[in-house]
Amino acid sequence: MSAELSVLTHRRLTHMEAIIEAIAVAMREDPRVFYIGQDVGAMGGSMQGTKGLTEEFGPMRIREAPISESAMVGAALGAALFGQRPIVEISFGEFLPAAMNQLINQAPNLHYMTGGTARVPVVVRTRVGDGPYGGHPQDYSAWFAHVPGWKVVMPATPVDAKGMMTAAIRDDGPVLFFEAMSLSHAARAPVPSNAFETSMRTLASPTSQRWNRSWPTPHRIGV
Repeated sequence: MSAELSVLTHRRLTHMEAIIEAIAVAMREDPRVFYIGQDVGAMGGSMQGTKGLTEEFGPMRIREAPISESAMVGAALGAALFGQRPIVEISFGEFLPAAMNQLINQAPNLHYMTGGTARVPVVVRTRVGDGPYGGHPQDYSAWFAHVPGWKVVMPATPVDAKGMMTAAIRDDGPVLFFEAMSLSHAARAPVPSNAFETSMRTLASPTSQRWNRSWPTPHRIGV
């Protein structure tokens, strides 16, 4: 990937800015992509995680949801089964258990239970770990790494954050996208301006810190 990306236009983005850009590019390219969550509209999302999206795409595609994680995930699953590509935001990872039936018994199982007929292209986005506000630190990512049917990712760099969100949105199966809050507004890094995918199964470029992305929490394994 690095040789291909080196010839593209780069800007220096934070982790959060890179994710927002990936979502915006995907929504421009594919009208089936929409976003649902709490305070994701005019407020700009938790930690400004959807800043600018409602101004560009409006309330029909950046949809405000009630305080019910099970309803949000259930609605996203239904939309995915009918051909849409929803991104559903659970503001912080500690609220994932409130949607456990949808996350354990439905999303990862539907493709198998229908003999491969049903596809569930849904991204569940959430934030975990040590954040700037000292709250919501619980990280349940390891739970979901043991659930067959999910792809579970936690990117470690801004370029991986954009590439992996793009890959997650384009994937035909459910993806749990965890963000480490300590990285959200951390140091900027060069990120290509175009749409590109970063594999959800490989290691970061050897020119940067290398992280194990096959396990949901980023463990540094070398340089």
